[in-house]
Amino acid sequence: MKNAKCRMKCKIQNEECKMCTGAWTLLRTAGIAFFILHFSFCILHSSALGANVAQPRVLDDRLSIDLFAAEPQIVTPTGVAVDAKGRVLCVESHTHFRPKDYDGPPADRIQRYEDTDGDGRADKIVTFHEGETHTMNLAVYHDGSVIVATRREVFRLRDKDDDGKADERTTLVKLETKGDYPHNGLSGFAFDYVGNIYFGFGENLGEPYVLTGSDGAKLTGGGEGGNIYRGGPNGEKLHQIASGFWNPFHVATDSFGRLFAVDNDPDARPPCRLLHVVEGGDYGFRFRLGRRGTHPFQAWNGEIPGTLPMLSGTGEAPSGVIAYESDGLPEEYFGNVLLSSWGEHRIERHVLMPRGASYGSKMTTIVQGGEDFRPVGIALAPDGSLYVSDWVKKDYNLHKHGRIWRLRWKDAKPERPTDIVEGTQSKHRPLREAAMRRLMALDNTAPKLADGTAGASERGVAFNRFLKRSPLPPAVRATFYSATTHADQVNNQLCAALGAGDTSPSYTLALGGLAASQLRVSSLEGYFSVLMKADRPAQVTAAAWGRVAELAPDEWKPGKRPTVDRAVFDRGDPFLDLAARRAWAATWTSDDAAKAEKLPTAAQRLAALLVMRSLKRGEYREHLPAWLTDRDARVRFAAVQWVAEDRLTQYRDALGKVLTIEPVPRELFEGYLAALDALDGTPRADHWAEHAERHVAAMVDDKNTPIRLRRLALRMLRPDYPNLSRARWDELLASDDEELKLEAVRSLRGSRLGDRFERLSKIAQDNALSDDVRGEAIVGLDAADETQRAALVSLAIGDNASVQSDARRALAGAVLSDAERKMLAETLPQGDADAVLRAIDPAKRTPKPDVKDVSAWMNLLDGAQSAAEGNAASGRRVFFSRAAACANCHQVDGRGGRIGPDLTLVAGLLSWERLIDSILNPSKEVAPQFVPYAIRTDDGRTFTGVFVGEDGARNQQFGDVDGQIHRVAAEEIEDRKPLDKSIMPEDIGQTLTIRELLDLVAFLRSRQTGP
Repeated sequence: MKNAKCRMKCKIQNEECKMCTGAWTLLRTAGIAFFILHFSFCILHSSALGANVAQPRVLDDRLSIDLFAAEPQIVTPTGVAVDAKGRVLCVESHTHFRPKDYDGPPADRIQRYEDTDGDGRADKIVTFHEGETHTMNLAVYHDGSVIVATRREVFRLRDKDDDGKADERTTLVKLETKGDYPHNGLSGFAFDYVGNIYFGFGENLGEPYVLTGSDGAKLTGGGEGGNIYRGGPNGEKLHQIASGFWNPFHVATDSFGRLFAVDNDPDARPPCRLLHVVEGGDYGFRFRLGRRGTHPFQAWNGEIPGTLPMLSGTGEAPSGVIAYESDGLPEEYFGNVLLSSWGEHRIERHVLMPRGASYGSKMTTIVQGGEDFRPVGIALAPDGSLYVSDWVKKDYNLHKHGRIWRLRWKDAKPERPTDIVEGTQSKHRPLREAAMRRLMALDNTAPKLADGTAGASERGVAFNRFLKRSPLPPAVRATFYSATTHADQVNNQLCAALGAGDTSPSYTLALGGLAASQLRVSSLEGYFSVLMKADRPAQVTAAAWGRVAELAPDEWKPGKRPTVDRAVFDRGDPFLDLAARRAWAATWTSDDAAKAEKLPTAAQRLAALLVMRSLKRGEYREHLPAWLTDRDARVRFAAVQWVAEDRLTQYRDALGKVLTIEPVPRELFEGYLAALDALDGTPRADHWAEHAERHVAAMVDDKNTPIRLRRLALRMLRPDYPNLSRARWDELLASDDEELKLEAVRSLRGSRLGDRFERLSKIAQDNALSDDVRGEAIVGLDAADETQRAALVSLAIGDNASVQSDARRALAGAVLSDAERKMLAETLPQGDADAVLRAIDPAKRTPKPDVKDVSAWMNLLDGAQSAAEGNAASGRRVFFSRAAACANCHQVDGRGGRIGPDLTLVAGLLSWERLIDSILNPSKEVAPQFVPYAIRTDDGRTFTGVFVGEDGARNQQFGDVDGQIHRVAAEEIEDRKPLDKSIMPEDIGQTLTIRELLDLVAFLRSRQTGP
């Protein structure tokens, strides 16, 4: 008995109900009693669907999230989509890290789910398509076809006979590459009004690639990072829109033509990103410079010239995004960007906040699940509700779990008019656009009336009805503009007449979309001068300049092409800068080049340099000596990057001049060193700091090096560098420059000097030195040593509060004598009593909340912070202390371990709550590249560590919790098991005092960005 014929509606089996298949046999052979027993069991089995599934929490009481399907109906799902009839299509992966003993189907399949009885659960399931490998995403096109992305291909499926199974498969885009990681290849999708297809491509492990469209056009690359592309409705006219992503796993468009993407992985530069993607955008990541993302010429939030910032940080591993335009959620959700965070077990709502020519956002969580809620895809249904696919388990390997959820507004009353004009007013974007297409397809022939005059055409009548609905909502206007500006026979002036007198930002944004459309130049010459007036919103000006950049010079009448006003660059808006630079590049002349170096402001000179660099003309390199000596550090940085990326060895000597002009921020200094590394042709760009060691050592060793450069060089030089003489250490530690002395003490802590502890102890006890210098010395003392512990106890009971605090921290976990405990106990009324109790009697410390209760911790810290703000200088010492042990694995400003993420720029991008949570719960979400392994070698050795790469002898290297590197040949590893716990200490919240934790967070959030 097939599922399609089964009246018992078994909801468990994917294809054929095995219980029902044998029902007729039971009836024939065992009689009616056994058949009734089987029927009862089948009903109970069906009702048990999802009985043990943990329900995610909805944090907006007006919403509800309901289970639509669960394993074994769906397993390891990735992308999800919903067709015009409300049928859910979901990718079921059977090839993503497939275990050897996996007994599921041999290839991926796309399942189609229906709820035929209206109870909210899928009860009819058919396999729509199968046979693919590494299938990532899918979406329903406006003509009902299904667009699918595997790692290597984008193709279209059609079900021509409507039997529930695809019977036509057409390749749209093909990827050729050696890259084979499952989910850093092709993925998607979003569509605009005219049907263009937008999709993403991950970093592909830096492998070369060829991307071929349906018309044979090819795009090539490799090592540049991820990209976002646009292709025509059939995969023709492939075009790269933007680059500099890690893995833009999903993209979304809205009615205004805005394109959004989620960047799925930050490696060592969290957080993951929600991005506003624009034409020509560079979002900063370059795989060829190292996958960690910490190279001086890589950016994550627009830190370096010419790159664009994120719209917002997101939860870990965002995998689906949608610009919500419908009425199935409360009204204020309209126009919001919603996304799924696989790693943070939640669905986020981002309310867009205008920020120049782009946006920021205000994020709230609307659905929060537990460990087994791993949302991936997110799709809009015809009633305005959302369907979300759920991978369920943390494991990347196939595991036979999976769910599909439906998020809805309890009081939703969706309106779906059938009248064309009424449909064009709909909040539901698919219906609005479909109705507009129908309207535009109406007959535009004017009939002759009896009196011989021309009457109104069918389309004209509809347009008159449409215009009487003014004023129209912004999204409706935007859809109208999209339709009319792509129809040559429609009078373009109708668009301007529609909104006459309306100066709202939403209207001018729609006009910006109009300016970027396919209007003929002849109709825009006067129009651009209006759009680019100073009083227009930056979004409109940027859209207008973007359109100027797209038009060829010979399309304009002589003297009519708009000229870029250089003052636009002084507004400090990176998105507006990009649009204006692209327009400037399109009209660039030799006269512009001659005047570039003499432009009056740094922003204008920087823009000119970036334009010249983008044009890739050899003669413009002759301007580099002037750019390398520009008085602005950002201009010099961009020039250094140009020399490095183009390997312009003829300017090696000129590079040194960038350091002779103030200011020389750390980013410029590191850029200079990275450029030297590039010119030297070293094979691993991500090891630039190691390669630069001889340069920085020479600067440190030369007393004639300017103080500001010696500080930077000493900070970068590894503390155990063997060739610094004792005399040089004496000179550095005795320096009159406070900052250089601080750097010297920090380096002394990790040096190879045999008397370093005696030196540190002497510095710590020197009352003539500053508290900061003494505190940095205390960080290097080891309380396990009796002599050093005696010095620490003496300082811990002293009357200098700052020094006392640092010494008490250094005694955490030390084995104290009775006399030492007694001396410390007598100081309990002084300073932070919790720090004293930590040393003498930890059991008496005031209990703190469980680390999992982040809300309780936030309340505790908020209360403490209201009494006194965290101290960043003290927080630095906490970070490098033995008590916190952060620096064993993490770097800040060039100091610390290289096992975990570099926190120099990361922490300042995280919210207060997210940073606290990551400190308290390091194992809550461990990025794949930081998963620790339990290693057993063939000679019986065992250790646990994070894989940090191979050394020059091809040995595998693993970093442990103490920052030590274990090296072992690959063939000597007998067993290697991934662990689900971070190597970071799980009890740091209990170890540190509340004041220390506040100081630590203050330090991490104080990091500055940009050269």
